[in-house]
Amino acid sequence: MKVLLLNPPYDEVYSEVKSAEGINPPLGLAYIAAYLRENNIEVEILDAHALRIGLKELQNRSFNYDVVGVPSMTPTLYTSIEVLRIVKKINPNCKTVMGGPHISAVPVETMASYREIDFAVIGEGERTMLELVKSIQNDDDPGYVNGIAYRKKDEIKLTPQRALFENIDEIPFPAYDLLPLDKYCQHLHHVSLGKNIPTHPFMIFFSSRGCPSRCTFCASDVIWRRKVRFRSVDNVLSEIDLLVNKYNIKVLDIADDNFLLNKKRLNGILDGLLERDYGIHFNCLSRVNDVDSEILQKLKRAGCYLIRYGVESGNQEMLNRMHKNITIDQIKRAFKLTKEAGISSSASFIIGHPGETEQTVKDTIGLAKEISPTLAHFFIAIPLPRTELYDIAKEKNLIVNMNLREWKQMPELPAIRTEELTPEDLKEWRRKAYRGFYFRPAYIFERLRSIKSTAQIKFYLKGLMAVKSLTK
Repeated sequence: MKVLLLNPPYDEVYSEVKSAEGINPPLGLAYIAAYLRENNIEVEILDAHALRIGLKELQNRSFNYDVVGVPSMTPTLYTSIEVLRIVKKINPNCKTVMGGPHISAVPVETMASYREIDFAVIGEGERTMLELVKSIQNDDDPGYVNGIAYRKKDEIKLTPQRALFENIDEIPFPAYDLLPLDKYCQHLHHVSLGKNIPTHPFMIFFSSRGCPSRCTFCASDVIWRRKVRFRSVDNVLSEIDLLVNKYNIKVLDIADDNFLLNKKRLNGILDGLLERDYGIHFNCLSRVNDVDSEILQKLKRAGCYLIRYGVESGNQEMLNRMHKNITIDQIKRAFKLTKEAGISSSASFIIGHPGETEQTVKDTIGLAKEISPTLAHFFIAIPLPRTELYDIAKEKNLIVNMNLREWKQMPELPAIRTEELTPEDLKEWRRKAYRGFYFRPAYIFERLRSIKSTAQIKFYLKGLMAVKSLTK
């Protein structure tokens, strides 16, 4: 039994801001590969995106595998489908599997539309994929495998939901040796301006799975449900030891939904990093109501160079509509404390959630200028399947673009409108937001003052090109 996990070429995701593009490792595939390999399944990973292998080149491969699996995100679904179409044409006997957030949200609808998909892995994938591969190997009826959708004659069958891992320390570390580690580099918006932080070698890193928050626009619970599971301090530090000592990783992009949620565990991880003194740099995500001066100072000492905050709006009514459970005062306080601690910050904002008006967008731009993060990102709302935002937008007939290729962070035509703002209005307000934030004399002066090397000048020029592409 030979399994290939294939990360398709996803060039369209950053097509509007090429200069900001980095290359992330497909860590979900690497986790599944590690779990399969630990259970004696022969597995390979082909990261076509990182290796710049396009769809045309994939047509010249043999695909001599029993099973080929691909991930699915909403804006890149069609590319994943095209990959499976190529696989089926070359090797009709190969079984195809799709996992990831999109098909986990709408498995029956997706499989009904695309016969190239033989099986869907729904939700957390490690144990499900192992059992599915074994059922294929034994030519069993897959109905006993929890957490899948599969074809039976002309029907698409759903099996019962699979229980999550209770102890995620049981999951082996990702199969890093199957990835082209030298090809990965951070996206521009995950790098701190004005600091000499390398963009590579770097690695995405998860120290937990899930988020307890109920933000209307977030699809995290499609995979992880509304539950947080934490890896132990020893388990986290052991993986960091491996990344530093074996793979020479210099930068970690900690992708937990909220790295600062569990303070006792966080302090244990930071103590371990301080004791090791690797000189490793990391960025992380946090909610604005989870920071204080003491923890920020410790994060700084341990190597944190950037905290990414999901602010989303500068209007309290809009924050309430999004179920953010934060206040404007908490936002202002978090950015003030982060700046005082000497840590760079980024703030992400969402424009176009139902209820948005010209005034609420103006409030958002005004708050962005007031808190003055190192980096600010203004995204137009995306009604991802199985989110509350999707349900609201569908009920109010606010979804205007069903071309999933455009359901990305920087679309040509937004997928959504609001009761008062058209898709064209939203694009114009996004343009105004970027111009209003980045072209302020105070911001430009602050960036110029921070320049200490020619490398930084080149870095800023890339950033300028990215912002310019969004302000046309």
